[in-house]
Amino acid sequence: MTTEEKITQLLLAARDELARERDEEGLRLATQAQQLAQAHPQLSDLLRFQVLLIFGEAALAIGDIDTAEKSLTQAHWNALKTQGTVGADHRAQLHRSLAAVYLARGLTAEALTHMAEDIYHASLASGNDSIAVALAYFPMASLFIDRLQDYSRGLTYARQSVAVWFAHLQSHFEPEKVAWQDLEPYERTAGRRILFQLRQMLSDGEAPEYDITFAVAADLCQAALALQFNDLGLAQEHLKLAEVQLASAHAASPLDLPVSQLQEMRDLLAGIIQTQQA
Repeated sequence: MTTEEKITQLLLAARDELARERDEEGLRLATQAQQLAQAHPQLSDLLRFQVLLIFGEAALAIGDIDTAEKSLTQAHWNALKTQGTVGADHRAQLHRSLAAVYLARGLTAEALTHMAEDIYHASLASGNDSIAVALAYFPMASLFIDRLQDYSRGLTYARQSVAVWFAHLQSHFEPEKVAWQDLEPYERTAGRRILFQLRQMLSDGEAPEYDITFAVAADLCQAALALQFNDLGLAQEHLKLAEVQLASAHAASPLDLPVSQLQEMRDLLAGIIQTQQA
């Protein structure tokens, strides 16, 4: 196995550990990759960028902001120097992590700049209705609501994120198997965390009345993700919460998320749960 192959293997393992929220192990693997990279200066520009990115993400995950900022800033400089080497998907990840660093430092303007870059590059990489874009919308929603007290703009981003998650989970349903296709580990882990917080935003007293529709969608998404983790009890809990609110939801809602689609998703989830209980 070549040095580049060893480093690539370590980075893949580190990303997997971070996606599963095993941050210390992710940092250990990323550190090994970084040490190998430092000992081999002839590595490709892309691989060197990935080492800096993932090591920075691992440091950020354990709360080491100084180390994270240093590594991610170096990754950003490498990306700027090698315009054609680093793809839009990696650039989106980089800007998302840099936004988190600047948020931790209380630098709102800088964080907003990187959040906007995250959304832009995520859209370029995988389309406007991808999970990458849904993940990028969430910190923007959180920033506008929690820090800037701009509920109107914050809730717009929150609705967009939920709408994308809902469409994504719908597209992953396989009727012939009565199940959802397995999602990527980072999608499942991030989805559970983010959708919980999105639902809180959309159920808040400051939220407009029609946001109940998106709160229902968030509950249904959480139920679907709970099934991905084989947590039947949690899936039932979120399904019941959705059913209670669905009874008072409007016949139509913004962002092309009609109640009929919510009812269809509810019926699909109920069928899967019933099958698994049998």
